[in-house]
Amino acid sequence: MTHTFQFIPLREDHFELLHTWFTRPHVTEWWNGIETMEDVETTFREKLKNPYVFPHLVLLDEKLIGYIQAYVAKTDDPNDEWWPDAEEGTVGVDQFIGEADLLGQGYGSAFVKDFTDKLLARDDVKKVQTDPDPTNARAIRAYEKAGFVAVEGIVTPDGPALLMIKE
Repeated sequence: MTHTFQFIPLREDHFELLHTWFTRPHVTEWWNGIETMEDVETTFREKLKNPYVFPHLVLLDEKLIGYIQAYVAKTDDPNDEWWPDAEEGTVGVDQFIGEADLLGQGYGSAFVKDFTDKLLARDDVKKVQTDPDPTNARAIRAYEKAGFVAVEGIVTPDGPALLMIKE
């Protein structure tokens, strides 16, 4: 079954939908700290202002189903402590499916593959990375199906993670 995904740049009028998704247990299990509408507004207004982060909603056949963001791993910001050793041309991604009834059906790996293939087709992107929680088996499987390879366990500012790369 082939699906058509579109990636819609996030806007403030999407915040209410994001808040709805952040109230769902399958999202809050892995995306901590965003509970209230105020948390959503603060977090995502900051992302919209950040020149290194590119937040999008995922549209599947006319229905918004999830969130995906790309970010430049190596920035010029001296306060950015996330990826100090990242190579130029490395872009990271984070994502989730907001609709629980769509979990476990291959949508996540399909839209991650589509999104990251488009990133890698750009001349300025050499590789894409992600860093799921090492206990998040569903996300790890989805990233593997999308072409990522596990590299190593690491510790990020958010805690333990599995660094995965797609080239």
